Amino acid sequence: MIVTISGPPGSGKTTVAELLVKRTGFELISAGKRFREMAQERGLSLPDFGALAKEDFSIDRELDEEIVRRVRAAIEDGKNAVVDGRLTGQMLKREGIESLRIWIDCPLDVRAERVAERDGEELNQARGDILERENLEGERYHSIYNMKLRDPHVYHLVLDSHCETPEDIVGIILEKMEDTDDL
Repeated sequence: MIVTISGPPGSGKTTVAELLVKRTGFELISAGKRFREMAQERGLSLPDFGALAKEDFSIDRELDEEIVRRVRAAIEDGKNAVVDGRLTGQMLKREGIESLRIWIDCPLDVRAERVAERDGEELNQARGDILERENLEGERYHSIYNMKLRDPHVYHLVLDSHCETPEDIVGIILEKMEDTDDL
């Protein structure tokens, strides 16, 4: 089984994906982690790398192709995987890869608090960074794939991490996984 965990910055998608992997033993494939590695390899900050990606679509295409390749390899090897990343649900659906698609969301102020704490920055800076990132990513994804990032119709579950703990969200996902016979 392939489970995608998508959502905006600070929504808790990585935390949920990591907890789900611990509970299930599934392989973790993280688009967000790989994007950060690509930025680091080029010696760029995440916002600067995002701005570069807006001008150079090959960055997103390279990342997305790598994630799809890794998912297909997991499937071919008979492995289950959790795929963490903003676009993973939409991307795998577009590629015809069966998956349980989860979108995790949360109000901007809560996400900004989480990012500020995680990254050790001021709350207003975190909020501004999130908004800038979301704007850049929205433009990129629309330009490259003609897709709207927050399209809820793509997902089997849309969850609010402000109302549920990461452990509760994992529990909801596990229940959905048990009830999903056709994936």
